[in-house]
Amino acid sequence: PKKDRDEFITKLKQAIRTGEPVCARFRRYHDDGHIIYLEGNIVCLSEDAVAPIICITFNCVGQG
Repeated sequence: PKKDRDEFITKLKQAIRTGEPVCARFRRYHDDGHIIYLEGNIVCLSEDAVAPIICITFNCVGQG
């Protein structure tokens, strides 16, 4: 869903800007069409503002 995508992008930008780990929860459509709920921890591994290296871990926290 678009709202979740926009919030996730905001969290990505926050991790890049602050250099601190950020937790994000969002929904995503699974390949078969149902919604899954994910939690991701986002960490920016480099200080390069043009092409930052980002590590994201995902955990499935439920299904819709």
